[in-house]
Amino acid sequence: MGLCFARSKDEKSPSTKSINSASIDDYLPRRLSVVPMNNYSSIEEPLSNYAGISPREINSQSRYQPSQSLVKVEGKIGSRHQKGFEGKKMSIIGNSGLQIMQKAGIAVACKKGLKPNYPNQDDFAIIIDEDFYYFGVFDGHGQDGHEVSSYVKHKLPTQIMEHELFEIDLLRTITESYLKINQNLEKIGTAKNGEFDTLISGTTATSIIIRKNRLYIGHVGDSRAILGIKGENGYEALRLTIDHKPMLPEEKKRIEAKKGQVRRLDNDIPYRVFVKDQNYPGLSTSRALGDVIAQQVGVIPNPQTAEMEINVNTEYLILCSDGVWEFLSDQEALDIVASYGRNVEMAVEALATLSYEKWIENEKDISDDITVIVAIVPSLLNFEKI
Repeated sequence: MGLCFARSKDEKSPSTKSINSASIDDYLPRRLSVVPMNNYSSIEEPLSNYAGISPREINSQSRYQPSQSLVKVEGKIGSRHQKGFEGKKMSIIGNSGLQIMQKAGIAVACKKGLKPNYPNQDDFAIIIDEDFYYFGVFDGHGQDGHEVSSYVKHKLPTQIMEHELFEIDLLRTITESYLKINQNLEKIGTAKNGEFDTLISGTTATSIIIRKNRLYIGHVGDSRAILGIKGENGYEALRLTIDHKPMLPEEKKRIEAKKGQVRRLDNDIPYRVFVKDQNYPGLSTSRALGDVIAQQVGVIPNPQTAEMEINVNTEYLILCSDGVWEFLSDQEALDIVASYGRNVEMAVEALATLSYEKWIENEKDISDDITVIVAIVPSLLNFEKI
């Protein structure tokens, strides 16, 4: 994400919808109860005011306690010298982590794109606990995008799990955790000797939490998540997230109100966010973590949040960076995954491979990084983790 591709302005990828005249409401997934972002514009509400529950009761009831069966799988920062489509190495915490993932019906593939002088800037996190699952995809951009995505994949899940309201109000927990991580990134970027750049570097962040029979979503950027719903004539793709693009009317209005500018560069496809009358930062999403300069002109870290009850016909969860969605539609991606049944290891490799081939077919010598997470939802709900 965040790359400038020299494609004809009239050429559209198969997965791209016209958004110039659409409302953001048109992109909301069906059957979701979406929490308006203005409800969570501040994180200063004292816990003592929350539903009549005292801070002591909140702290005793909702603090996350890691279980003995905790498994955490996340990516490792790679080298810029890796070959195109080379897989990202993983860090696995917990006994028999890969075997537990396989039994739970979870698999991941994370591949470096063809991008000269850049490492794989995608990252991911998967957590399996007795009481919940966490899935996260993070697509970094900018000179230190790989550092930002790595930081967020490591810190954000912990921030969510250790939040005071984790067991009481998960949507609010997600929102406040995103904002807290963004505050940390701003401090890093503006420090005299910061660890890495966050002024023009940042990341998308899509989090999916499954707890009992409910699914919770929080995301900024365009790392899309979908469900595969079993129907009479096969599987139907249900989109869970909104691609946060600057040309969405509400997003564009906010950016312009902050003296930002949304436009396309010559021979470039995506609309990007710029400081007015300048050619920076050129961010292709309207929401992100990090990106301190872009956040001064209307880009925000506030996640879109939603929750839903998991339907008995829900079979697949698919979560990918935009390296997959650039040339594949939701339904095409789902059809590929479904063709492998419950062999999720082969499914993620097949979807990543086809995505890479589509990049080479359309762009010849360039490809974005590609991350694919697939989970078999019935396996998650029925898996005995103890």
